[in-house]
Amino acid sequence: MSEAVSRGDEQLHGPSAPAMPDLLVHARSDLFPRELIWRAPDGRTVRLPKPDRVLPKGAHHPDGTILAAGPDVANTPIDPLSIYDVTPTVLHLLGQPIPSYMDGAVADQLLTDQAARDMRIIDAELPDPVDSGGPSDDDQETVEKRLRGLGYIE
Repeated sequence: MSEAVSRGDEQLHGPSAPAMPDLLVHARSDLFPRELIWRAPDGRTVRLPKPDRVLPKGAHHPDGTILAAGPDVANTPIDPLSIYDVTPTVLHLLGQPIPSYMDGAVADQLLTDQAARDMRIIDAELPDPVDSGGPSDDDQETVEKRLRGLGYIE
């Protein structure tokens, strides 16, 4: 029940974009399953109760909620925002400059006129991705010890 599938490199940007999915599935939220049927490993057909949620477990809905209050926030309804607008808006409200390479923009419709006028955007280069070289030997040993304790590895 997908509405669309898009390429990750068309949607995702920044130094970590190469580590993101190649394809993004955008689920439809207007379809409801009538019935879920599962075939058990032993061949039995099991009818499952209709789920309460529309999206599959673990999926993310594109709509969200933003709550804001304070002296710089206007008390007026706003148009829908992109999740990309959250970070520049928070940076602005904290009095920090917004790097020019960021996706999204300050949600000035959320702000008072004075707060929207004080916006500072700085010309900045996109930072190089940080390569940590993987977990340290101590971290690797700790993870393996925990996995052994859980019975995942011998």
